[in-house]
Amino acid sequence: MSRVALTALLAVACAGEIAAQAPASALRARIDRLERALGWAEAAAHRIDSLEHGQPEPTDTLIVGALHVLVPRGILPQARVAVTQSWSVLDSAFGTAAVRLSGRPFDLVMMRGSTLPPGRRSDAVLTTGTEADIRQRVLWSAAHAMSVQSDSALRVWMGGALVPEHDPAREPRAVYLALVTAPSPAARRCFQRDLGACRIALGFTPVADAITDWYDAERRRVIVSEISFLEPVQRMRGAARACVEQRQDADCVAVLRRVPATAVPAPLPASARYSLIRHALKLGGRDAYARLLAAAGRPIDQRLAAAAGVPADTLLRRWHADIIAARPQPVTVDPRGAWMALAWGLAFGLVALRSSRWR
Repeated sequence: MSRVALTALLAVACAGEIAAQAPASALRARIDRLERALGWAEAAAHRIDSLEHGQPEPTDTLIVGALHVLVPRGILPQARVAVTQSWSVLDSAFGTAAVRLSGRPFDLVMMRGSTLPPGRRSDAVLTTGTEADIRQRVLWSAAHAMSVQSDSALRVWMGGALVPEHDPAREPRAVYLALVTAPSPAARRCFQRDLGACRIALGFTPVADAITDWYDAERRRVIVSEISFLEPVQRMRGAARACVEQRQDADCVAVLRRVPATAVPAPLPASARYSLIRHALKLGGRDAYARLLAAAGRPIDQRLAAAAGVPADTLLRRWHADIIAARPQPVTVDPRGAWMALAWGLAFGLVALRSSRWR
């Protein structure tokens, strides 16, 4: 859209305001908003022209805390707000360790359909350009960068990047439901405040030693049937068949000991481990994540204890108490509302029975 057309739209909008005889201060504020909208529209038009002609859009560098973000000029205003909010969340989550992000610039690139614009790096951060999308994608990318810089033992145990949560109550609720509904005996015992079972369910015990503790015989049989397509299981086809068809638990255990550790599902979802890490970081303060990384080479429970600044059992007890406290509240129904719903249900039922369709 040309500047002439945009200016004409602005003039029409302003004329409407004048015709309405709004107070001068309110009219001035509205004109300011329209002028900002004009600037954003011009920037959007420039982005479209640049993409259509294959020209890279000029960028500016935003530096907020340890975040260095290359931003197309057309989305600079909303990017500045989004990156500032992202840094606040990252700094709160990772504390002093967030400084590690300073060596990793993030390159924001406007989406062009589902493809990357020519000449841009494959690790660029694609965005639709809205404030909310920029904020979320910068958080994801920064969390991934923090994960890549950690040691392999921590990455494997976590099963992914620790993305800071916007809703701190959602994750504990999900973990509570997982504890209640988990098919693993270890997870069910953990729900009943058995700290030893919690250690097993949270993966503090190596998989090779925990197969018999994580699941009972029936669940082991189901797992073998679900991973029967894996090459190690195919090589043990006889034992796998005896496990699934003849319910020979010894064969189930033998098969599960031959498959990669990642092929055996953990008793609890990754969110349980994330919630435990978040709890340790909350207890340990701003240096907690740095201590977690510095304790590389030690068992996971000892590393979390070092991060939290409390013994591992104390950390587990406090985490468990938080999870139990996050139990979803039962929905209470007003008795009058229940009777009213029942009455309406009966009324609709009678009407339906009188219909010729049911005669």
